Amino acid sequence: MRHVAALPSPLGKVLKDKVLDNGLHLRRVSVPFGVIGMVFEARPNVAFDVFSLCFKSGNACVLKGGRDADDSNRAIVSLIHGILRDFDVDPNVVALLPATHEATAEMLNAVGYVDVCIPRGGRRLIDFVRDNAKVPVIETGAGVVHAYFDKEGDLEKGKRIINNAKTKIVLNLEDDEAIRVQDALKLTDTEIANITRFERGNGLISTNSNHITVEFKASALEKQLITTDRYELSQIVQNQS
Repeated sequence: MRHVAALPSPLGKVLKDKVLDNGLHLRRVSVPFGVIGMVFEARPNVAFDVFSLCFKSGNACVLKGGRDADDSNRAIVSLIHGILRDFDVDPNVVALLPATHEATAEMLNAVGYVDVCIPRGGRRLIDFVRDNAKVPVIETGAGVVHAYFDKEGDLEKGKRIINNAKTKIVLNLEDDEAIRVQDALKLTDTEIANITRFERGNGLISTNSNHITVEFKASALEKQLITTDRYELSQIVQNQS
């Protein structure tokens, strides 16, 4: 957010200025969209990213996150609202919808209220928004999911990048979820059983055919940044009020 804040304002820039043969003077000037709707999945950092970009560019934003990150999203938006009030800015420049399918449908059909909708996530989410929205949609694409290593590149750096790209971290899963990932990651029945019983902080790291169970530890500050525990999030919000 500090990087975005340090950027020059994109508003009011003259992008094109010309006079036609008939004397008509045309100017293209950058202005805000208005209200931007953002549908995203289970990555709460998107709430910070989207708000900072929209606020910098003079837009209001309506956020619709996934159910898995709903507590984190609510804590983040509550924090943003508090800061906006401190600086006498209307907190309604950012709003968070309930993490329900009905809320998504309302956003996609909010003609006259939402000026443009942007889906951020996998191919299924992007296709759903594009196919069902009545408001304009900016399709971002599902992203690059392959790596290319040039022969002139730094071999050690390339190895680290590729190893990181091939590494998956599996946290606690419900039984039906665990079954769906078993074949994809080639996990044993014992590993699947462990995954369904993982306590908070436990996980399984999978790289190619190598799997190892780990325990993640965090400092007090890191824990505040990543926790999704409802009680801990409420305490953080109260302490910052």
